[in-house]
Amino acid sequence: MKRKRFIAFTSWLCLAIELVYWFSTAVLVCVLASTFFDSPLAAETLDFANRSLSQSNVYNGIVGIWKLNIPIFHFFSSHEITISTLQTVLLCGLLTSTLTALCFHFLYRLLHQTKKELEATNLASAFQIGQAERIKKAGILLLSIPFLQFGFSFLLNLPNLSTPSYDIAWSFESLVLGLLLIALSTYFQSGIHLQQDVDGLI
Repeated sequence: MKRKRFIAFTSWLCLAIELVYWFSTAVLVCVLASTFFDSPLAAETLDFANRSLSQSNVYNGIVGIWKLNIPIFHFFSSHEITISTLQTVLLCGLLTSTLTALCFHFLYRLLHQTKKELEATNLASAFQIGQAERIKKAGILLLSIPFLQFGFSFLLNLPNLSTPSYDIAWSFESLVLGLLLIALSTYFQSGIHLQQDVDGLI
């Protein structure tokens, strides 16, 4: 019973985190779209970013929709940014948020499927091809985030690579967790082969 409750709680937690990141993605889409027009939202977002950078050289999020500040990325700059630079940073944040949401979606499906099997048979086996694939996909998504952030940093500094002025902080946590999930999926795959061999002997 405790095992079922724990898996159910963890699956709903993953779903809640997934929905938070999808909401963040929707907000970023709205803000990014506003920057292509002469809108108050775009002006407020740019003003907030430059005020943040003037205080600490770090821009930790966005502001302007329902007065929300969403820290999806950390952007460093030594001087004031333009609207085109802001668009690039927001696009990076949007893609990062989307990849993270998809990662938690795969983890939620994995835990939800395990919970369903426990309810049906009371003997859920984690060693299934579908479960291993979901873990691997979640790991690949997390692993791609720091490379995405590095690519956008390179793109921002492309006009002047000798003296870079911008930096999107890459996510070390995503790199480590992504590698761990991919390694875990490999162990799951080995467990699947072992279980198939055992089933063949019965």
